Amino acid sequence: MQTMTRTEACQCLERVTDAIAEIDQECRTLLDNIEHGLVNVKLEFRDRALQKSGKNLTEEGLIAWLVHQKVGHAGQKVEWEVPYPGVCGRKCDLVMHTASACRLWLELKLAWKAWFNCQGGATYSNGNYLPYLQGKHHTHSFRHDFEKLGSANVRESDCRAVCLIGFDWVQAPMDAEVAAVVEAARQDDGPWEAATARRWQDRRCRDFRISVWSWVLPSQPKHAELGAAPDGGRKAGGRC
Repeated sequence: MQTMTRTEACQCLERVTDAIAEIDQECRTLLDNIEHGLVNVKLEFRDRALQKSGKNLTEEGLIAWLVHQKVGHAGQKVEWEVPYPGVCGRKCDLVMHTASACRLWLELKLAWKAWFNCQGGATYSNGNYLPYLQGKHHTHSFRHDFEKLGSANVRESDCRAVCLIGFDWVQAPMDAEVAAVVEAARQDDGPWEAATARRWQDRRCRDFRISVWSWVLPSQPKHAELGAAPDGGRKAGGRC
């Protein structure tokens, strides 16, 4: 069976990033004369998602559901909340299919280091940020997704990927903490490679930023010409 190439995986992940950027732009309902923005995606879309999916979704589940809708409407086959083979009760956020009949198993995570609020000003620190990012005392963390995908019993022809949506501000970037978690995943869970990275300013307050990174575990051995960026996907605007 043909294996998914890194280029195919990156193309899928770029479509996911495009969809996330569109979702941010669609979070336009005003609260105290300020648009919701992506950080308040639940306020914008939870009622619609509940009506159509029958589920009261978390922010991560909601964005995955919205990405599923957008990518599917654009013509690519994509599945939402797909059970992992041979594992009872554990599901993957998104599984994307390619023309070569390969699949990309994608887990999506959010991390809030700092963000702009519609009410009450900005939040500059978050005590849950590092534990959730690093996996300390959390089984559904950013770090845990690398472990879960690395041990998943999926077809050898398939790729696996993690996508992180991060909220921070210019004076306290989250890049170093993210890169440290990715490096730990490389040491323990396989040769994860930087795939895509994009960053834009929060239109509601330009001191704050939204970043979307992704990393891929290839379906075939790494080749030198396809090696990961040395910064662990930290450079905004990176491409495959």
